[in-house]
Amino acid sequence: MRRAVFVTATDTDIGKTMIASALVVGMRERGIRCGVMKPVQCAGNDALFLKRVSGAGDPLGIINPFSFRRPLSPHLAARLESRHISLKKILRCYEMLRERHDFLVVEGAGGLLVPLSGRMLVADMIKALDLDIVIVARAGLGTINHTLLTIEAAARRNIRIVGIVYNQSTRGPLTVCEEDNPVIIRKLSAIRTLGLVPFRKIQRGRVSVELLRDIAGRIDIDAIVGDSPAQRERARDVAGRNVQPIAPHRAMAAARRNAGAREE
Repeated sequence: MRRAVFVTATDTDIGKTMIASALVVGMRERGIRCGVMKPVQCAGNDALFLKRVSGAGDPLGIINPFSFRRPLSPHLAARLESRHISLKKILRCYEMLRERHDFLVVEGAGGLLVPLSGRMLVADMIKALDLDIVIVARAGLGTINHTLLTIEAAARRNIRIVGIVYNQSTRGPLTVCEEDNPVIIRKLSAIRTLGLVPFRKIQRGRVSVELLRDIAGRIDIDAIVGDSPAQRERARDVAGRNVQPIAPHRAMAAARRNAGAREE
């Protein structure tokens, strides 16, 4: 069984926080004491939302050791506040949270190659934490290239990929493109699909546990919690390859602001 997973994305404003929150609800309904972490946050209140969803009593300063006011890349948001993102502090907070919970859902900022400083990427933080990743990707047009590039970036750094959750970003039934994208991406990359979440119109600042439970029901939570030894060996093999893309509890009225299905 895994003890933690890192939720990343192929882009910003893609629904990563909603997917991460749904994973927490899914874990809790399996009797798993699940904590959360948002190491770096640039504007918004995703960390507070995750904390409320989890019901954890951990201090917000440990869940979210680095929070910045501006919605910018972390390296720039930190620089404009004359601050520095310390990997040592992130690791220290992570270890404290690991001791308190059966499982941790760690949410990133943007994608793998987002800079935390002039010398450190989100991918470097993932490597230091030694976590497997869940990729959140758009379901629609353009996701093949973005998702395969993310897979390639992870593979080059030997970051293990659990799988991909596709999030529909427009209202309506799935298009032929949205139906085919997960199929062709799996064929080209050998990375499994963990779920395809249909579009949800989220009223700003109001997200119910029922909605998160519904999203969790569309994701293979069991695969995220832990694979068999054979499956983990296969994941290591995929991560070690030089991938060459061919083209490629209570009702929850959580966060007061900035909570929506299309948020980071």
